[in-house]
Parts: sequence; structure tokens; C-alpha cells
Amino acid sequence: LQTIGASAFADCVNLTTINLPSGITEIPFGAFENCKNLASLTIPSSVTKIGAQAFSGAEKLAFTSLPASVTEIGEFAFFGCKGSSTITLPSGVTSIGDGAFAGIEDVTVFSVSSANANYLTENGVLYNKAKTELLQYPKAKTATTFKVNSDAAVTPSNVYTIKSYAFYGCENLTEVNINYVSKVEASAFANCTSLETIYALGLTSAELDAFSNTPWIENQLNDNGGKVVLGELLVLYAPENKTVMDLSDWTIGISSIAEQAFALSNLETIYIPSRVSRWNENAFVNAQKLKDVYVEKMNSDLLARIRTAENLFGGNHADLKLHLAVSSYVDLAPEQTAISGIPTEVISTTVTYLKNGVETTRILYYDEQYVLEEDGTVVWEAQSGERFENTGTWKSFAEE
Repeated sequence: LQTIGASAFADCVNLTTINLPSGITEIPFGAFENCKNLASLTIPSSVTKIGAQAFSGAEKLAFTSLPASVTEIGEFAFFGCKGSSTITLPSGVTSIGDGAFAGIEDVTVFSVSSANANYLTENGVLYNKAKTELLQYPKAKTATTFKVNSDAAVTPSNVYTIKSYAFYGCENLTEVNINYVSKVEASAFANCTSLETIYALGLTSAELDAFSNTPWIENQLNDNGGKVVLGELLVLYAPENKTVMDLSDWTIGISSIAEQAFALSNLETIYIPSRVSRWNENAFVNAQKLKDVYVEKMNSDLLARIRTAENLFGGNHADLKLHLAVSSYVDLAPEQTAISGIPTEVISTTVTYLKNGVETTRILYYDEQYVLEEDGTVVWEAQSGERFENTGTWKSFAEE
């Protein structure tokens, strides 16, 4: 036997033990996936690659280490296995996929040689070598609290990214401090069923389901009228009866919108002030009823995302219109009428006033300076009922 096919033994629920012969170099995708009674396995020293989901769901599989020959471990390779209290990784491993060791029931410590050029462990937690990414926290670790970074906002040792499934199913954790982490990837804290408190100064990005099935997110939804905010990030907005949202009215300092933040909302109109300068990929995906997005300032990052509208709106933008301040509209040339097929227009209002005793109308554009000609009065009224001084700059967004 020289090779094993992908998913060759998948779902063989009666398989309890297997010895793989020397000479095999790869255990491919899903080879032993969902072999729920597989408890004993010998991996020969010829194996260099363990493919994605190779042993995923083999919930009785216990192991303490992998052969020194292994250099590549695919995503979810050992997801949900039994493992052991300590798992030692090969010194020569160069690639570990997302969730490769997520959900391993018995692990309390990950260990890797200090000679490994790509990964390190500290207090049993697995990081990349630069310690800018946290890859895996041991599921069975008994601590109830965990602090990712020091109290300093910027240090050479800061973790900036928490990888997908890094804390998946860590049921003992009740509190985590991820201050100064910038990004939390998909399902990073999913199924942490005791997690009630999260500190997250400086967080600007969270991917899909990053905090799903945690008491924390449920409490946030219940206590804050259907909105979830973490650090400067709007994680989720799902009030039942709201069709209009103006972020400029919020006293909370939101600067970013997370992936699928509006997927559970009934919003038709959103006002986004200039301080909200980052929209994460897929931010508006599944916002099925959204029709009008008012944007105070279109920076280069937002423009780039809108130009790939499928990633931002997920194809659900047939009836969508973007409303822009005049300065942003001018900057968009030659795309002033549409971006990626999404119609655009300048935010404007019509003002009625007296000119030489004659009632006159004029269109004012958002963020544009204006001078109205007065005739015995200094305040003019728009069709909306908004009142205007004789001179000024019209802003329909709330002042920050």
C-alpha cells in the first residue's frame, strides 16, 4: 500500500484501530473523517502531510505526538478528536491549517520545540513564531480567564489576529481580554458556552460567527436592544422593528462594521458617518431589505470594497442605492452614476426662501458651503422641515 484515497475510510464507524504501512507520504483529505470509534492509529515516519479533515470527528482517537517527518497539517485535520493532555508538534512542521487542533477534548497543553522556525507555544497556547497570531487555545485548559496581550497598546509581542476556531468549544472560559487584538477570525470563540465577559479595545474586524453560541453575545442582544458592540466594532445589529439606523446618533465610538453585521436586521436605510471608516468584507451580506446607504465620507478602502460589491453586499443589491456627500461624489469620477452597478447620487435637500420678496427654491448638497439671500429673515426651512441659517455648511448627519 503506497497511497490512500481521499475520504477512503470516512464514516467507517466500526473501525477501531489501524496501522498504516511505511512508505505512505500523505494522509489525504477526509481519509478517516467521522471514524467515531477509531481509538488507535500508527502514523509511519514516512508521512510528511496530513490533509484537511483527515481525522475530523474521530472522537475517540487519542494521540500525544506526530512523527517528526510531518511538515504540513491541514485545516480541521484533528477537529474533535480525543487527543491527550499534552500534544507535541513536530519540530519541522511548517504549515498548520485553521482549526487543525480545534475541539480536541483532552488537551490542556500544546508543545513545540523552540527550534521550530514557524511556531511557538507559551503556557500551553499555540502561536505563530512572531506571536502576532494565536492559533489554538487548549480546549481542556481549566483556567476560567485568559488575557491575550499586555496592558500596553503597542508592543513587539502583541497578538493582532486570533485565528479561526482558536478557542472553539473552550467551555471553561468565562472571561477573555483581547485588548489590542485587531482581528478575530471565523468561529474563533464559537461554542464557548460559559463565556460571559469580553474586553476588546481596538478591535476592528470580526468574521462570521466569531462569537456564536456564547452567553456573551446572547446577553448583548438582550441588554442592548438587539445591537452588539465590541471595542470600536459593530458586531451585530438585529432589533426586530427597526428599519432605519443612523450610526452618527450613537454615543459609542464605532469605527468598523463586522462581517454580516446586518444579516439578522430588517433595515432599509443606514446612515454611516465618517468615523465609521472600515466596512469588513461581507458587511452587508444577507441584509435582504436594505435599499439606501448614506455615506458621509468615501475613503479609498470603502471605495475598493464597493467596487467589488459582490464581496460587500453578497449579490443582494438589486434595489440598493448609495447616497454620497458632494466631495466623495466628485472624487468618484468617472464612476459618479454607479459603482459596480449600484446607483449613486449626491445627498441633497431643497430649501425654500425669499429672494426680493419672491419665494425661491434652491438645492443644497451635503457638506457644501452655501449662502442664502435673505429678505427680512435669517432662517430658511427645507421641505423636510429642517431649518437653515442664512450661511453655513449643510450636514444631515449628527455632529460628532
